[in-house]
Amino acid sequence: MALRMLLGSQPVYVAIDIEDKSVELKVQSVSGLSTIGPLEATWFLGEFTQLRGLLETRSCREVELRTVVRDLSKALIAPIEQAIDSCSEMVVALPRGPLGIPLDLLSYRGSPLFLNRSVSYRIGKTADEQCVFQWPWSGFILSDSSADPERACLAVARRVGRVTYQDEHEVTLDSLHLQSKKDIVVFSIHGRVGGEEPDHMRISSGIVLPQDLTGLRPRLVYLDSCRLGVSRQFLNCFRDMGTEYYVAPILSNEAGVSSTQTMMMFFEYLLDGKTPEMALFLTRQKLWGLHCECDLPTRWWRAFAFRVYRLN
Repeated sequence: MALRMLLGSQPVYVAIDIEDKSVELKVQSVSGLSTIGPLEATWFLGEFTQLRGLLETRSCREVELRTVVRDLSKALIAPIEQAIDSCSEMVVALPRGPLGIPLDLLSYRGSPLFLNRSVSYRIGKTADEQCVFQWPWSGFILSDSSADPERACLAVARRVGRVTYQDEHEVTLDSLHLQSKKDIVVFSIHGRVGGEEPDHMRISSGIVLPQDLTGLRPRLVYLDSCRLGVSRQFLNCFRDMGTEYYVAPILSNEAGVSSTQTMMMFFEYLLDGKTPEMALFLTRQKLWGLHCECDLPTRWWRAFAFRVYRLN
């Protein structure tokens, strides 16, 4: 029986509100509205920055990672455990500022929240109903062999059906501009977020900005590109295109191995009729089991890197 049937059908909505020097979490559940905070913004943002840094470097001792997760979980998850008990999913609305707040990495009743509940993120008001993609789909899939060494993109292209598949060296910015509307877009190419340049992906002929992809107007975009899950430039542009779902890593993700597994599993679940939220949830559970022999920082990094946003 589906998790939604076993638990309540109403999600828990968590809106993170950052104002000046304080943070509040407004939590809406079947039992009503509650508030966590105010919390000190410097502490809140600093702890989440440290948490993401520990996962990206994976050079920390396990006790360091557990300490940060414990402190954040005590402040943010423990007060709403009963609300989470009654739901099958959580929807997190992020503030106008930073997007790198991995609330679902925190601990819920002794284990990571992302293994216990489907969690999706929003950056604006969206429709509440979930979306199931109907077969057959049209798609545009682009792969860089250094980012996709095991050719997960090609395997997905063979499964999806009406797809244009290209290697990145075959593509120019002009040819991207000429692409027409597709149901899904999948890119496995290198990404860059932050710094002096605008957020972008890179192909042999230059950098790709989100506005270079407006002809595609996908319902779902899946970017296997480092940190593009925290790019407000990309998220806003795809939201303006009418894209419903945006899936991308919030960390510097692995080239091959776990990223290959994530892509393959996610699309298998999607093809099986699961929603994108549920597809990522089930994928994370499988990844957690597959990498059980890894040290904790690596296991979390491999299972958790990707995030799903509902944009429209």
